[in-house]
Amino acid sequence: MAEISGDYGFHGRDPYVRISISAMADGTLDGLLVEDETSSSPVHGTYDAASSRVTFSEGATPGVTLLNTFFKGFAITDANDEVVALAGTWTHQRLSYSGLTFNGVVYDNGGWYADGRVWIR
Repeated sequence: MAEISGDYGFHGRDPYVRISISAMADGTLDGLLVEDETSSSPVHGTYDAASSRVTFSEGATPGVTLLNTFFKGFAITDANDEVVALAGTWTHQRLSYSGLTFNGVVYDNGGWYADGRVWIR
């Protein structure tokens, strides 16, 4: 069972540059997506160590659908079952307007990865 708690460089979803993860034994995951030294967003989600699957969303309110980004992915381990990276996809749902006319919900999608783990002690 791979442990994923730690700090990683974060790539693929601007403006974030780093993610700090704290995974609990019960499978919950909390952390921060960091933009720079003064700005960050909380993340909440789950980590299944048996399957290496990780899911989380950014934002102060876990599970809110609009205006938050949802991340799905997997922990990548080495031969010693140590996590060396995380990778997956993200989806962001937002409202689209042209002037005062509502055009609907827009779904932005992309890929992300996190690497360069630093252990949290």
